[in-house]
Amino acid sequence: MAEKNIPYEEAAKSFPASYKLYADISKSSPSPSYPYLNPSKSVTHPTTSYKKTVYSKPKSRPILTPGYDKQAHQSILKEFSIPQSENGYVLQTDSTSSYDNTATITELWNARSIHSKKHELMYLSNKLLPSLISIAETWLKPQQHFNLQGFSSFRDDRLDGHGGAMILVNNKLSCSALSIPSHNCNDINVVGVKVKNINVLSIYVPHPNSSLLAYIRNLFLLFPPPLLILGDFNSHNTMWGSDTNDSFGNRLGELLDDLCICVLNNGSSTRITPPEESAKSLPEINMANLDTCYKQLTKSICDAADHSIPLKNSAKHKLSSPPWWDNECTSMIKYRKVAERAFIASMTLENLVEYRKAVAKSKRLFRQKKFHSWRQFCSSLSPNTNASVVWRQINRFRCGTNPSHIFPSIPPHCGFGLL
Repeated sequence: MAEKNIPYEEAAKSFPASYKLYADISKSSPSPSYPYLNPSKSVTHPTTSYKKTVYSKPKSRPILTPGYDKQAHQSILKEFSIPQSENGYVLQTDSTSSYDNTATITELWNARSIHSKKHELMYLSNKLLPSLISIAETWLKPQQHFNLQGFSSFRDDRLDGHGGAMILVNNKLSCSALSIPSHNCNDINVVGVKVKNINVLSIYVPHPNSSLLAYIRNLFLLFPPPLLILGDFNSHNTMWGSDTNDSFGNRLGELLDDLCICVLNNGSSTRITPPEESAKSLPEINMANLDTCYKQLTKSICDAADHSIPLKNSAKHKLSSPPWWDNECTSMIKYRKVAERAFIASMTLENLVEYRKAVAKSKRLFRQKKFHSWRQFCSSLSPNTNASVVWRQINRFRCGTNPSHIFPSIPPHCGFGLL
């Protein structure tokens, strides 16, 4: 077929259009519609719903993993006639919160000036996580302010700034001050705290004499058991691990026997002595009644159970370290501890010299770290520095925080007070 080139108008006349215009379609009759689109017909809705409620088969509980068996625990308590505490533990705790106080740690420290050793107290608190700390020879005056973050402090100070006794209790434990009978603070320092249902006394006797025994007897009889006594009595008796007996130590030992108070010391030395002195020093005395000794037995049972039955322990509260404390300070503490253990193992003059050198080095290092860190902080200040940031950092250098608990004021006899 030959192709011809013709204009569009002639082609349109020769070949009719194969499409319809919109105007022509609108004039034509409508196309048949589907039944459900026909408005003339009524739509009937179904009377039943197609939505179904499906009940799935209940899931079985997961298999219990080895853990704490309460029934087995209660049967053990009945067998040994152990009184059951309200929260299910043999050793009653303060609460069932994240702070696990099942095995309470109690520390006794003869500080000889707690202000100069506050950074070491913070280090020990973070390492040992104690619930209660008893300190002898705090060397604080009644008007001096001292507190440790996370702890409530109870004090008995001397007016001359020597001696003194203190108890620090973790803020997670409920506690209250005990009313102590009036006494001469130059002869004896006593502070008492009731931690839940346990009465705790911290005693320091700088110069023991027989006239104090009557006061000590009345003091022990004043508070009902359970009673825990922590102190430095400066007396010697083989009952608590000394090599010899002295007059006050013998009288004190007889007093403990009369009142059925047990000594809980393990016989380890608590004081570093030069080689020319006795190799074994006087242990500080931890005393309690028979009830406490019985609880030590139950604690051993709990420790054995904890070793065999792993439990999840929540993170415990730790104190924030001073801004100048670093790894070098921690290493110095370990170095000093190694020198101390070497001297205790072999009390020779050479080991004593090495230990004293380690103590001097640690003190010098701590002073230098604090000095340089303070200078660096001061040089970083500018007129635009926020005042709250400045004071917060100053408090960190001073290791000072506001007391988190306010207790009733105590009559200021003999400088006894609570901060």
